[in-house]
Amino acid sequence: MSTSFVHLRGLTTEYGNGAGIRDIDLEIRRGEMLVLLGPSGCGKTTLLRTIAGLAAPDSGAIMVDGDDITSLKAAQRDMGMVFQTWALFPHLTVAQNVAYGLKTRRHAKNEITKAVGEALELVQLSHLADRKPGQLSGGQQQRVALARAIVINPRVLLLDEPLSALDRRIRMELRSDLRRLQQELGVTGVYVTHDHGEALALGDRVAVMNEGRIVEIAAPRELFVRPQHRFTAHFLDAGTIVDIDGSGPDGALRTPLGSIAPVAPTPDMAAICIPADAIALEVDGPGIAGTVVDLDYEQSSLTVSVQLSGSGIVVKSAQPLSRDLHSGQPIRVVADLERAVPLAS
Repeated sequence: MSTSFVHLRGLTTEYGNGAGIRDIDLEIRRGEMLVLLGPSGCGKTTLLRTIAGLAAPDSGAIMVDGDDITSLKAAQRDMGMVFQTWALFPHLTVAQNVAYGLKTRRHAKNEITKAVGEALELVQLSHLADRKPGQLSGGQQQRVALARAIVINPRVLLLDEPLSALDRRIRMELRSDLRRLQQELGVTGVYVTHDHGEALALGDRVAVMNEGRIVEIAAPRELFVRPQHRFTAHFLDAGTIVDIDGSGPDGALRTPLGSIAPVAPTPDMAAICIPADAIALEVDGPGIAGTVVDLDYEQSSLTVSVQLSGSGIVVKSAQPLSRDLHSGQPIRVVADLERAVPLAS
């Protein structure tokens, strides 16, 4: 028995400038959070807007729980939407903003009061029900927008980069709350983002998009650890990508960093990806000579970029923050090629 809840078949929505989505086939499972991940202009927001009914497809079909909704207007699709801009009514209170969708659907007053109270409790804003949006912080306003989307008990919850306008601490807090809410409610969700951390934290599956098409789709960890395509590995910064120069008599693949044992070929396999923690840096001893060209410090890690001598290849190595390295320093590179992942072009 199929677990597909939302089914997109041959969905195409194109604009005059060539942007949009082309021939999208996608099944979204009941109760899952599917993340659409990709760079600006890749088509992820167009895909979301087409599902929502805010953009009309040129061809294809949108099915929800077996119902063809392709020709329905947005208001008839029973979907909740949360945008990057909160679009709250400034003259209405928090409770009135949340109640708006129920009022337009002509729910009874006592039903609205009960549903609004429950929604505000879920997003932890019951104590602010009588405030106006202008009296709230950005994070609180986004919680109101989320409550407004879930109060109508939508068939699908659609979220278009809802956390991107918030500072990092609030984003981290809200994405945890959002994941909790989606799982508690059991609602099917589609979440658009270009942020890798959000995709990893929120998605049951992640669909990577580029140039209007889905490149690949998998569980978040699978994508980050074993990407199948060069674009995915590059966009996720999954490691150092090096081309395959050919193969030896024993079937081993030759690369600028050495040879790796034969692997099962993938369609148009042309490169490998080596995780940053699979590349060691030694001051002397064996390895390939190189020069440190960049050090990227983050909260809990250090990524060191090294240019190999005699080539334009730059590899990235994960090092502890305590490692004493500097730009211009000669270094030896040792790659654990057994951990390399083959990539299709």
